[in-house]
Amino acid sequence: MPRPTLKKRSDGRYVCYYKDKPFYGITQTEAYNKRDEYKKQIEMGLKADAAGRTVSSYAEEWIKTYKSGVSQKTYNSYIVFIKDLLNECGDKIIQDVTTSDIQRVYNTRASNSDSDIKKLAMTVNSIFESAHADGLIIRNPCAKAKRPVGTTGTHRALEGWEKDIIKRMAKTDHRFAPAAMVMLYAGLRRGEMLALNIDRDVDFKAMTITINEAIRYDSNKPILCDPKTEAGKRTIPMLDELAAVLYGKHGLLAEMQDGGYLSETGFRRLWDSYLYNCSIMLNDGQRKRWIGKTKTDKLLLAEGEDISTWKEFKIQTHDFRHSYCTMLYEAGIDLKSAQKWMGHADEKMILKIYAHLTAKQENIAADKLRKYVLKVQNRIL
Repeated sequence: MPRPTLKKRSDGRYVCYYKDKPFYGITQTEAYNKRDEYKKQIEMGLKADAAGRTVSSYAEEWIKTYKSGVSQKTYNSYIVFIKDLLNECGDKIIQDVTTSDIQRVYNTRASNSDSDIKKLAMTVNSIFESAHADGLIIRNPCAKAKRPVGTTGTHRALEGWEKDIIKRMAKTDHRFAPAAMVMLYAGLRRGEMLALNIDRDVDFKAMTITINEAIRYDSNKPILCDPKTEAGKRTIPMLDELAAVLYGKHGLLAEMQDGGYLSETGFRRLWDSYLYNCSIMLNDGQRKRWIGKTKTDKLLLAEGEDISTWKEFKIQTHDFRHSYCTMLYEAGIDLKSAQKWMGHADEKMILKIYAHLTAKQENIAADKLRKYVLKVQNRIL
């Protein structure tokens, strides 16, 4: 049966209806095609009121519905990722979002860490998965988008001279010095270290450290919780060097000056103070503000000589943990023991670090072999 002829509107377009919903087109065929496509989508499960919903309006509903119970810090991180999505296609009808749109969203963070990009992709995908489940879209446009590979391996093992600074700092009265030693020689995560109580968790007779709790932050406030994973609850052998630092000390490893768990701001200030004092030690006791102002420096400058520049001690808290894992590898500790002491749920991360260290050692060995062969050849010549 032929379609009825549509009457042309005053604005030059044609319109047809389906259940009182108008569909417009420059030609009659375009109007009918839009109607037929809508009918097809309804048959495939699309909700009748889906038309017109923008990405922005749905994302606002999504975070209120699905993420209202998370911590403020986690909620804020979702907001940041959603802003990336909205900057690219917030005003777009959610049905019209394409894989290319999603790819452009991912690409905005292409130079970031792989972890950051992964979190963005998970957030965006969750939004569109929910939209699909709610009957607002026929397919998830994230399905074919490729997440860029960001930077990895930002954490590293400390070098020998850096460890020496840490050990020398342990002999000072800096409030963070014992905590740094525990993170380096027991591999504790920051949150695990902040919850550690020497009187309760350190057994000098058995020479062990037990981890049962951790600290996380919610809007600067410290919250006592379980460790990152169930495997995070563990008992670690305590090294003699670490026992010597902790013996005679009591209570929390690092705390507010008036007692209690460190706030996030309090931790940051204490950490910055610790790094600055490590830098002073690295610069033979000279403070940064003294560079060029001491009598010796002034005399050298007057004679046209160069003066020593300030050397900054730069490490991240997670570098302690990476260093501990490296020490386990170099000591020949088996994977199962390393996994247990590091508090990992599985062997994946340990295997990744061990494989990297093995490859590094193989490269060093290969370089030694090349130098040896070249030396022998030179003798013959």
